[in-house]
Amino acid sequence: MGKKVLNAVPILWESTKYFSLLFVVLSFFYSCTGDGSGGKDNTGNTDPEYKGEITFYTNRYTTMEQHLVNTFTERKFIKVNVVTDSPEGLLAKLSSEGDKTTADVILLDNLVDMYAAKAAGVLQPFSTDSVAHAMPSRNTDHEGYWAGFTKYPIGYGCNKLAIPKPSVINVYEDITNRYWKGRVVVSNASNKENQFLVATMIAEKGEAATRAWLQKLVDNFAIDPVADSEAVIRAVAERKGEISFINASEHIRWTNSGSTDNFETGSKVGVKVPKDDNNKSYYNLVSLGLSRFSDNRNDALKFIDYMISYSAQKYYCDLTFEFPVNVFTIPSDFILSVGGYAEKELDFLTASQNIERAKTLMQEAGWK
Repeated sequence: MGKKVLNAVPILWESTKYFSLLFVVLSFFYSCTGDGSGGKDNTGNTDPEYKGEITFYTNRYTTMEQHLVNTFTERKFIKVNVVTDSPEGLLAKLSSEGDKTTADVILLDNLVDMYAAKAAGVLQPFSTDSVAHAMPSRNTDHEGYWAGFTKYPIGYGCNKLAIPKPSVINVYEDITNRYWKGRVVVSNASNKENQFLVATMIAEKGEAATRAWLQKLVDNFAIDPVADSEAVIRAVAERKGEISFINASEHIRWTNSGSTDNFETGSKVGVKVPKDDNNKSYYNLVSLGLSRFSDNRNDALKFIDYMISYSAQKYYCDLTFEFPVNVFTIPSDFILSVGGYAEKELDFLTASQNIERAKTLMQEAGWK
């Protein structure tokens, strides 16, 4: 089964007409069971006696994260206070609060931000049973300051009418071919997924090769970089360009968000996750950290352990279309069919050390 995960064909090109129905069905199912594993319903308990209490700083808090929090509280009788903000807002808050912070667990959905938190000194190293035994070390910090929660691959987003056969794009170098001159759309250089992609390329290929790749990429731009991922999807759907970089999981979530306009627009864009010449696909992580000044370390670790557990990973990844870090949680066939990728160990440590260099190279190449 594990081989199936690694070798899945990474294409989203077929009709997407069933995506919304699937999302609605899964959402309803999990809303009834907490995480699909039969969590207890404590709604009749108006005055629960908590055994502990933690504070969760997160830049994600939709109904899906709320279900995980509620299920954890129901099972462990540990109250979870939630503080939400942008990654920049959370990091500023943690830095200003110092040892007075109430934060225990921190979730950030891009490794650029988690490495910034580590550099700011607001995290402490940790491990749990799930981290130690249920996930590969490549998805954790080499010093133990963060652990992955989910993975999402960076792929090509292509106009299906312009590129009816995805076999023409297989590796990351393909987008720099002169054939694509005037056809490439990207989000701006401040996009952290773009920054980490380039930083990872520097770590994997070296600065000279990455610089050459960037220059060829910029030469192929159809229009100036757009604001964000949604703008990229719309530009490709409208054929302002034909090919782009895209967060495969985010594309599926956005397309199936319940908006008719999003669905019709997103369905015009196919996604394929390429590889590099070393057979590696580039990906990023949603990750979890333990606050340096946590007053509730034991309960915080229980929460992290739960978030990486089989049941929590299965529930969350089925609904976010992201990939689990828990090796015992196999992605659904649906997720594999629309975004499987060849995961091999990437040098995240060196990538983190090259984030500022990546920004400089992008600027020098003309990626605004």
